[in-house]
Amino acid sequence: MEEIYRQRIKRLQQNMAEQKVDAFLILTGADYFYFTGDARRQPRAIIPRDGEPVLLTFASEVEEAREATGLSEVIPYRGLHEMM
Repeated sequence: MEEIYRQRIKRLQQNMAEQKVDAFLILTGADYFYFTGDARRQPRAIIPRDGEPVLLTFASEVEEAREATGLSEVIPYRGLHEMM
């Protein structure tokens, strides 16, 4: 993951700690790209107050998402009903 995205995540996590927010749920392409630098058909991610972000992606895109973002925690799903 490029440094600019790590800095954005770190700044978000600092704000979350100040506001006592446990997690930030990403559901839009713009937010997903802002924090990861990647584009997905169904962009989904969770940024916890502490630790690394978790990506949720189609099972066929797991390796692609890992390579594109540099993040290791990727949870696959085969259909939107599994994602929910």
